Amino acid sequence: MSELLVEGLPVVDIVNELALDHVGLRREQLIGGYDFDPETDLCRAIAAEVRPRPAVCGLLVPSAALPGADVLVIFPAGFRRVRIGAQQLVALVVSPQPEPDQEAAADPDDEGRT
Repeated sequence: MSELLVEGLPVVDIVNELALDHVGLRREQLIGGYDFDPETDLCRAIAAEVRPRPAVCGLLVPSAALPGADVLVIFPAGFRRVRIGAQQLVALVVSPQPEPDQEAAADPDDEGRT
C-alpha cells in the first residue's frame, strides 16, 4: 500500500452536499450498482462529462464499498501531480475455512479409526 501525496490537483467534488444539491442529486444515487450495472450509468455520465475538460484532473466521489467514505479518482492527466509517500508491504492471504459439517465429512476413510 502506498500513501499518495496530492497537492494542487483540480478535481470535481461530487461528495459536497452543496454541490449535490445544486445539480439535484443525492449521495445515495451515486453509490448503487457495480461494474456495468445500469445503476452506475449516472456515475459514468458524470465522469464522461468531466474527464475531457483540461482543467480537471479527477473526481472526489462517494465510496460504494465503504459507507461514509470518499474515493479520489485521478485521471491520467493528474498523475504528474501525485507523489508516492510512505509505502508498506501488505500480504493478502486467502484461506477458506471449511464449514463445520463439511470438516467432519471431509475424509470418509477416517470413519471408525482411532
